Amino acid sequence: TDPRLRREVADLPPTLVHASIAVWGAVRSHLPVGPGQPHYDFSMQCLVGLCQGLLAVRTEDRTKEDTLRAWAHEAERVFRDRLTAPTDRAWFDQLLAATVEDYFQIKYSDLVLGADGRLLFTGTDSYREVRDLGEVHAALGPLPVTGGANELCALSIEDAEDVNRLMR
Repeated sequence: TDPRLRREVADLPPTLVHASIAVWGAVRSHLPVGPGQPHYDFSMQCLVGLCQGLLAVRTEDRTKEDTLRAWAHEAERVFRDRLTAPTDRAWFDQLLAATVEDYFQIKYSDLVLGADGRLLFTGTDSYREVRDLGEVHAALGPLPVTGGANELCALSIEDAEDVNRLMR
């Protein structure tokens, strides 16, 4: 175990594995692949992607809550981002909240910091949680907009999530 991690974080991996498998299993059984949804093929590679994403998050001074936010963020990126129907996304949101509460004994609403309930992490080699969209603007710098003017584009949280997905 990495000595920089706190004991509360060092004890999390077995529970994270069980929670990840539970989410993966529920997604596979509730959202089967169909003719109109070939992208709903949630293979074992999804679990690998979830773990890889979690390992890319910076570890310095990480708390249990920081780790759980990173895990929830990765679960959203691996599973939720593929879901096209609003009802499927709402179902997944409920699944993730219930999993956090069942496996980690913390309310999901207490875990997410933003009022909108979204989690966002950014970076290149490793990444960290974004608590202010200004950080994303600063990282991107001035971006040209149509017409050639050098102005900072106004990013919504959805835009920032899309940019982060493309960067990864």
